[in-house]
Amino acid sequence: MTVQKVVGLCADLLQYDFDKELFEIDCDVAFLSQTKEKNKNFRLLVNCVGLCEAELACDYFPLKATQEFFTNSASREDFDKVLHEVVRVRNEFGEEVRFVCSIDGVVADCKGKMTVDYHYRPKAKGYFDKLDRGSSKMDERLFAYGAIAEFCFLSGMYDEATLWDKRYKDLIQVALYENKSMKIPQRRWC
Repeated sequence: MTVQKVVGLCADLLQYDFDKELFEIDCDVAFLSQTKEKNKNFRLLVNCVGLCEAELACDYFPLKATQEFFTNSASREDFDKVLHEVVRVRNEFGEEVRFVCSIDGVVADCKGKMTVDYHYRPKAKGYFDKLDRGSSKMDERLFAYGAIAEFCFLSGMYDEATLWDKRYKDLIQVALYENKSMKIPQRRWC
């Protein structure tokens, strides 16, 4: 799922008549940048998809990563991804250890190397880039509803923003719900 696909779905749901070439696989980059310059609604929709992705990753469906360090401390710049929250730290034997997370980085109560399990923030995406998903239940519609709610709010359409935000929050609840199938015992005939 790419930013391009989600923006296309947003345009369909909002019934905006953007040029169809913007949503084709082989879209011209020069035409895309020209459209972004001229059409503020298109530019804002693209930005709102990124805002929605960040909100979903930081508040609802965390993006998880694990990284190993050869010392017991690491600065925020040492992480491969943008650190959002440290979940746990393990020593070289795999045992959980205490740690301190500060503005500068992470320091563990161990000697030698450490492994850090953490949640990260998604990087800013280009128009053709894939979106990061923290759950397989996150689909295009979820991103589109969130982006449209943000778009309406930033455009001053507060009633529409409230409507789309409710739809967005309802979809989040559906995606967060764990599907536990019930098993009905087989009937016995005597």
